[in-house]
Amino acid sequence: MTNYQLPITNYQLPITNYQLPITNYLHYYGRAIVFHNLKSNLGGTIWQKMSKF
Repeated sequence: MTNYQLPITNYQLPITNYQLPITNYLHYYGRAIVFHNLKSNLGGTIWQKMSKF
């Protein structure tokens, strides 16, 4: 089974190389989601305190 699956992983190697800019885009977009989640969760109480002033 492992000897049969070996050329399959060799075939999937250029697919991962093709998905490399997609993962870079998802990494940049994921950082924006994390920053938005930190702003909404952590900064939510700060925005509520600042909105009272």
